[in-house]
Amino acid sequence: MNYLIFDNEIHYSTGDKTGHIPLAEINSILSGATKEAMVAVIDSQQQLVPAPEKDISKRDDILAASFPEQYITQAEHAGNNLYQVVAIEKTKISEIYQYLGFDNVKLVIPYAVAVRAFLGKNNLLSEDKTVVFLDHLGTHILLTFFGQVAFTTPRRLQVGKRVVSELRRSQENYRNLEKREGDFGFFVVSNSHDLVDEIVAAGVETRNDVAYIDEQYAALKGLKESKFSMHFLLPEQLLKIRKFKAAKRRFFSLGVCGGLLALFLGFFSVLHGMNRATLAKLTQKYIERENISEKLKTSYAGKYKDIIAKKSRIVFPKMLNSFLNSVPKECGVETVTINKLNNGLYRFEGVTYLESKDRLFSPLDLSGLFKDAKRENVLVRESPGERILLDIYVETEQPGQ
Repeated sequence: MNYLIFDNEIHYSTGDKTGHIPLAEINSILSGATKEAMVAVIDSQQQLVPAPEKDISKRDDILAASFPEQYITQAEHAGNNLYQVVAIEKTKISEIYQYLGFDNVKLVIPYAVAVRAFLGKNNLLSEDKTVVFLDHLGTHILLTFFGQVAFTTPRRLQVGKRVVSELRRSQENYRNLEKREGDFGFFVVSNSHDLVDEIVAAGVETRNDVAYIDEQYAALKGLKESKFSMHFLLPEQLLKIRKFKAAKRRFFSLGVCGGLLALFLGFFSVLHGMNRATLAKLTQKYIERENISEKLKTSYAGKYKDIIAKKSRIVFPKMLNSFLNSVPKECGVETVTINKLNNGLYRFEGVTYLESKDRLFSPLDLSGLFKDAKRENVLVRESPGERILLDIYVETEQPGQ
């Protein structure tokens, strides 16, 4: 893997080699067995954007609109309903992929994100002070502020005596922009020993508030040793990846389903061969039970038809037939009653339950005479069941008619 800081010149770490070369000569360091690269981009813009965490659609719309269309953005959580949106110009991202090739670029992140990862891994981020990192890259120095919530765009400084005065001025500007109540200090970190000594000698910071690190490329070290949640892609590349992932998921789902089906069929074949006799007996028992159930239903219906026919001249037999015919095969009838409530008013009540333990309970499909019936879920013989209630008014025959 190759690790690059992408700018007008390239700072790189490839295998055992580190250094910097002009951008036009980038292929000279990528001519080995692998051209894969992780890239840190110096030029980025940041801003803190309030957005609702729970309303994901609204949040995404707000974050996407925080920069103009010529930028590609990524966002990271910075506090309660607060996000830091980081943006890199689309032309810069396009330039990276043109130089390196889309398949070779494994990660593109801002330089400041890579440096922040390095500082955090080495316990150089402070909870009560703002960290200022002065990165001496040989030809110039990058100055970046890392606050408790966000970081700033790296500022380029020329190597020379004005670095300390520019640091002092940048600190004052940062204080004014933050508008934080009370005093807050800075902790300066640099990979230049001479620069650290100059800062202390000029009285900008005390010796306790500066630190020297022996690391030529902190950003590249951060790229190597850390994992990142952001990756900058061109919109057309992102669309291509999404289509590929969707196709991969469909293919994987088909493969899994096919594999499970083959496994099931194989298992079923073995099981069927081993238990053919038992299966035949179970099937016979099931058929016998179904026949007995049908006979009981028929007998039950005949019995109630006789009773009802003797007591009334109304259509109760037809009603009973309609009810029994609507009972699913897997269900049994617990009770059927027709009670007279008062003069001309009758109440039909039927209770069914699930007989077959290996099947799902199906509600009765009631229509016609029972379209206005009331349904109640009940438990019968430790099985799910249903109670059907229907009140019927029947005109009684007057004497002499």
